[in-house]
Amino acid sequence: MTKEIFVSRTRLEWRWIENVPGTAVRFRTLLRGQFPFDEKRVWSIVAQNEIFVNFNSPPNGPAAGFDQNRLFFGLNRKVNEHVFIDGGYQWQTINTEEPGFIDNNNHILLMQLFLIF
Repeated sequence: MTKEIFVSRTRLEWRWIENVPGTAVRFRTLLRGQFPFDEKRVWSIVAQNEIFVNFNSPPNGPAAGFDQNRLFFGLNRKVNEHVFIDGGYQWQTINTEEPGFIDNNNHILLMQLFLIF
């Protein structure tokens, strides 16, 4: 019955940020598991984690090191062969480099639409 789907995606971003001289380089990696739980494989449980790490510290820009993490749990609905919808909870932790500040924790109800052609 089950046909699990696993996705791994890695990105290396060169970012040009307003009022920051130079280029900020960031690494991102995502792991996702999708686990169908009905006979027709229309509904799936989804777990996903994406980690962001800054590789450099441009002046007035983001500091090198851990930037943020996005952890998602939810349900996926297959509408047809080309359209899928995710809905669920995402916990986003953003590193704050400012002295005296704690990391930001955002609790997000997230809905995503996937179009696959």
